[in-house]
Amino acid sequence: MSSRSRPRETVSVRLLLASSDLTFRPGGDALAAELAELVGAGSGAGARTAIVLNALDDASDLPRETRLEHERRSLATLARDASELDLRNHYDQPDGLRAALAGVGLVWVVGGNAFTLRAAMARSGLDGLLTKRVREDSIVYGGYSAGACAAGPTLLGADLIDGAGAGDGPIWGGLGLVDFSIVPHYRSGRTDDEPFERIAAHLQLRGLPHRVLRDGQAIVIAGESISLRE
Repeated sequence: MSSRSRPRETVSVRLLLASSDLTFRPGGDALAAELAELVGAGSGAGARTAIVLNALDDASDLPRETRLEHERRSLATLARDASELDLRNHYDQPDGLRAALAGVGLVWVVGGNAFTLRAAMARSGLDGLLTKRVREDSIVYGGYSAGACAAGPTLLGADLIDGAGAGDGPIWGGLGLVDFSIVPHYRSGRTDDEPFERIAAHLQLRGLPHRVLRDGQAIVIAGESISLRE
């Protein structure tokens, strides 16, 4: 991946897309610190962090509050003013969601089921509001696994792992914040590595642009600069 530096004051479009949650990285919270720098690069210094857990709406492995506290701890200094933004509270109420995002400098979107997440984004109106704010550089988008996948142009391939048939059917389009799909957990030494290799092969066969990430890796985008963190 290429990396071109750009003056901090001209940074526009700030994203951090990771394979795994920030606690995976050995050696501490380097990614969390970089995420804080991204937030501070715009007008978001001191802004609130909204944590979106809706990819886990159908999960029952851990209480939601436990997952929220795990994410807050992983965000290090950003956790001081971090709280959950539960999109279910804003279904079909875009005005309420717009108010909830006021003063938010970072939306942190966790892993889980990419289609459950995408449906919640659509029904709440987060997809349109967030895309607009990212492109006008008034907010940072960060996320991992399903949260990173949702930033791309399509969720094609995610159906090889995640159930995609809930509700009125899957939404295949991503947010389009980047022009490539993310394949997380690629060759990460997990017991379930093979499905992620199949996703990459599926996207390659269809000629769809994508980037693979191992757990612990992340793509950081600040304006025209795109770099890989390991």
